[in-house]
Amino acid sequence: MSEDSDPLDAIFSQIKQARDEMKLKAHLAGMDVQSEFKNLEEKLREVEELKPVIEKAEGAERSARDAAVETLDHVALELAKGYQKLREKLTQ
Repeated sequence: MSEDSDPLDAIFSQIKQARDEMKLKAHLAGMDVQSEFKNLEEKLREVEELKPVIEKAEGAERSARDAAVETLDHVALELAKGYQKLREKLTQ
């Protein structure tokens, strides 16, 4: 694996850590939160499917690969915001 995958690993590690923290809390929460959690999980699975595609693109033009990582980072931020929103709902 190239060193270019390190940012991907960090992104997924952060998302999964937030997910793991919320998974237990969401399990105990009401249906509204559980529904939001389920939607975030579906988005996460979709994003996870992109990781191997990006990693295999080692021969691709660097700017294209960097753009894909940047897009993935943006999606990861949106997922993190979604998990944070759930966290706030659970602490109210």
